[in-house]
Amino acid sequence: MKKENSYLFIPPEGLGKGTNMGFDIVETPEDSFNDYARVFLNEVRKNNSENKQTVAILPVGPTEVYSRIVRVANIENISLKNLIVFNMDEYCNESGDDFIEYESDFSFRRFMDENFYEK
Repeated sequence: MKKENSYLFIPPEGLGKGTNMGFDIVETPEDSFNDYARVFLNEVRKNNSENKQTVAILPVGPTEVYSRIVRVANIENISLKNLIVFNMDEYCNESGDDFIEYESDFSFRRFMDENFYEK
């Protein structure tokens, strides 16, 4: 086994061993999206109660988590007014000197506007 691929063979009980990180093993991808949304919103709620901002750097995917965050935040009336988000990813245009067009199907900015910020 090559050393650079050894992480692929860590058994579930070995995840996080030797680190200060904890892991929860879930059954399905949907469970991980739901757990992510819950952890994220619990942090927002905690910071809101302390009158603090929540700052998050959000990746382009998995995109399924954003609808869950929006749904739970709306159902539970969790304010996101003190949430500051930096989008981690965006595609560049062909020349590499600017972002792709906002209207592109691949625009993460547009996706986030339509599926997260505007909700």
